[in-house]
Amino acid sequence: MKCFLSLLFLLFAGIAGGQTPQQKVVFGYDEAGNRIMRYIEEMVPDTVPVPLGGDAPEADTAAPEPTFTVSVYPNPVQADVQITIEPTAGAPDLPFVFDVRIVSTAGGALHYQQTHQYAAPISINMSAYDVGWYQLFVTRSAEVQQTNLLKQ
Repeated sequence: MKCFLSLLFLLFAGIAGGQTPQQKVVFGYDEAGNRIMRYIEEMVPDTVPVPLGGDAPEADTAAPEPTFTVSVYPNPVQADVQITIEPTAGAPDLPFVFDVRIVSTAGGALHYQQTHQYAAPISINMSAYDVGWYQLFVTRSAEVQQTNLLKQ
C-alpha cells in the first residue's frame, strides 16, 4: 500500500512539476553600487506556440521602473539621520503609505515608522545604536528599496 501511494504521489508530482511557475528575485542598484530596490519576478512556463519557420517571440525582461527614490543624509551617521522619499518622474501622484524600517545586520528590527507623504524628511535619532552597519528598508506595497547605513 505504501508503495502504491508513493508511486501515485510521484506521478502527480511529475505531472504538476512541469507546470509550476518559478520566482526570480531581481535587484536594482544606484550609480554607487548600493542596492536600492528588490522585487520578485514570476517566471511562467512558456506556452506560446512557435510558428513554423519562425522564432519564438522574445519575452519582455525589462524591470519595472521604481516609483520613488530614497536619499539618506548624513551617511555615515553619528546622531540623527535624515531620510527623504521622493517620487520618480512619471510616478502617480496618489497618496501612498511608506513603511520605514532600520534593521541591524543580525536581523533585529530597531526602528519602524510609517509616513504618508513624499519629500517630507524623516529624522531618526541613532545615537543610542551601537557602532556598525545597519540596513534601511523603505517599502510601498510590493516595492522595497534598501540602503546601508554606517553608524560611527
